[in-house]
Amino acid sequence: MFAYQGWAYLNSATEEVVNPTRNLPLAIMISMSICTAVYVAFNAALYVVVTPDEMLINPAAAVIFSNKVYGKFNFIIPLCVSISTFGSSNGIIMMSSRLYFAGAREGHMPAILAMTNKHLHTPIPAVILMSTVSIIYIFIGDVFVLINASQVTALIAYIAVALALIWLRHKMPDAPRPVKVNLAFPVVFIIGSAILVVSSVQGAPKDTSKFE
Repeated sequence: MFAYQGWAYLNSATEEVVNPTRNLPLAIMISMSICTAVYVAFNAALYVVVTPDEMLINPAAAVIFSNKVYGKFNFIIPLCVSISTFGSSNGIIMMSSRLYFAGAREGHMPAILAMTNKHLHTPIPAVILMSTVSIIYIFIGDVFVLINASQVTALIAYIAVALALIWLRHKMPDAPRPVKVNLAFPVVFIIGSAILVVSSVQGAPKDTSKFE
């Protein structure tokens, strides 16, 4: 699930996006299409080069792939992974800090988190808090346990948001909505996300229950 996270990150910075009504859906569709194509192509390449037995022995299948395909240039795959990790970290920092900022502005979190840098308009206190919490979680234990638990929790939150969208559409049909989607999309999303949550909990019940 973690591999396809990030599609909702841009929503947290809607106020900073030029013409969000047009650019926000466009950015999400283009980025997700590119990520899906790249991920599917890379996984197909792994299945062609790496045997099932090798995948069972070594969970880092990309390392085996790079050793077989690139030889002495096998550093290419780890380098690409590192670059992707930095990009993912930047997106998470942007998204999480804006969530803290918005919560503080609405009075749900300490007011200091709503403060921004007067020159860059970056929510510095929120970034510091989010970074501190992230560093603490790193030392809790196995990073894969953290990933599994956090992604299941995130999906449950997304399901709650989609349910709220349907409920608000029913209770407030005439409310202004700059971006309005067909209700079929959130319904399909809820069903798909629920399937992912159930399958993840069944596959790793101990990991996914640690942070719920």
